[in-house]
Amino acid sequence: MKEKTLSVILPLHYIDDNVKQLFENAINSIHNQIQKPDELIVVVPKDSDVLEFTKNFDFKDLSVNIVENDGNTNFQNQVNLGVKNATTPWVSVLEVDDEYAKIWIDNFIKYKDAYEEVGVFLPITIETDVNSNFGGFTNESVWAHQFADKLGFLDHDTLVGYTNYNLSGAMFKRELFEEYGYLKPNIEVSFMYEFLLRLTYNSVKVFTIPKFGYKHMNGREGSLFKSYETKINPGDTKWWFSLAKKECYFKEPRELDEQPEQTHG
Repeated sequence: MKEKTLSVILPLHYIDDNVKQLFENAINSIHNQIQKPDELIVVVPKDSDVLEFTKNFDFKDLSVNIVENDGNTNFQNQVNLGVKNATTPWVSVLEVDDEYAKIWIDNFIKYKDAYEEVGVFLPITIETDVNSNFGGFTNESVWAHQFADKLGFLDHDTLVGYTNYNLSGAMFKRELFEEYGYLKPNIEVSFMYEFLLRLTYNSVKVFTIPKFGYKHMNGREGSLFKSYETKINPGDTKWWFSLAKKECYFKEPRELDEQPEQTHG
């Protein structure tokens, strides 16, 4: 029997016609892989229309585990629950409005076998708007001359000085979550950045595979980060990233002494 390698986790906290189409696109990007994951974990709210939708969705030949999140649809909690239910040594988070490049999992398998010391593989991500217009690349800077200490690798000092890294679509060793803690639900905006800081502070090796691996949509109405724009003042984004730099030394979430006042536009 083939040994299991990878679980893809897809958090889904609400559903409408637009999200249904995005969900189908995301699932198709898994079907189109040269190598498919061993399982897909879809995390949904318990007793909801989202649960009903996913139960009736045709996943075709994918091995699917629908995990019900009991009352808490916070993205971080959904990801954490998905990781805890994974049965493979590696996990990846696919956001509902994003897509894997066809080569991504196949490339990950090859690099995983060649770089056994690496705990996180980042994709070079193409950023787009809601109309699929190109906006730029993310995670590619480690391949610029003299940007990081070692070409292709992201070290803690570099990450402290330069925040533009995205964990969407990344491949993680599942044991890292158990050893160094999960995503912190009490941190908004910068929770992915804080997790990456926490890992690099603990000397986890992070490597960016030098091929386009992921399509990330920015600015979609209804998305998590779009919701932050309506309740968090733009200037407070810096506060959250500064907080991430303070909290990355602690495995467990701590009570925050203060938070920026939220707007409700």
